[in-house]
Amino acid sequence: MEKKLLLGVVVVVCLCGSAALALDPMGPPAAGHNQSQWSIGAEYSYSDMDLLRTRDRANIRDVIMNKVYLKAGYGISNNWEVFGRVGFADFEYQRATWGSGANWWSGEDNGSYALGMGTKATFRENADTKWGGLAQLSWVNFDGKHANPEASYSPGKFEIDIYEVQIAVGPTHRLGEGIFIYGGPFLHLVDGELMHINSDGDRDNYPIEERSMVGAYIGTQVDITENSVINVEYQLTGDATAISFGFIWML
Repeated sequence: MEKKLLLGVVVVVCLCGSAALALDPMGPPAAGHNQSQWSIGAEYSYSDMDLLRTRDRANIRDVIMNKVYLKAGYGISNNWEVFGRVGFADFEYQRATWGSGANWWSGEDNGSYALGMGTKATFRENADTKWGGLAQLSWVNFDGKHANPEASYSPGKFEIDIYEVQIAVGPTHRLGEGIFIYGGPFLHLVDGELMHINSDGDRDNYPIEERSMVGAYIGTQVDITENSVINVEYQLTGDATAISFGFIWML
């Protein structure tokens, strides 16, 4: 057990020390519950991605979100589970570019509720490998101040709704006693709306979406005890990177 705990800590430290940032946690892309089994846990993710304002094709760069979730899962069958999340998130973006030139803006919101739900299924299983898939949805709403650091007038405000969908398939492979590696390709879809509220009260609405929807991820899961696991993972698309980790207790 001490060796498993040490491995989990080493993986967390190595990934946190890398240049990677994050989206919502996904975990192994296969069901991990027995029928009628419950689980509870906690998850953390740190994300950095670029978004696109579709109306004027403006880039919203370095959108950073920290999310902390409480998670509950339930096994519909041995090969199918569902889960839900509720938590807290903060948000900032560093700059936006549009038009023929560049306008540099920054904005932040120090706290908002975040919600999520999803499902996982195992398609095929042998002694050491599960093949499966997952789909999950999250939502968060932010409102805060933004400003052009080069402007002399007072800052305005922004509101943003972000819906994220992640769909993944791949294997979960047992490397040794209580140690698993997982991952595969995934789709990352973003839909939402950004509203700029200028200092004079004018409001501008902009639909937003992801800049890259195809990515891949890899992670490891370690059994700490017979009923508890930790996992750490790295996600990458063309315009987003991700690191996340979680702890799950099987009831």
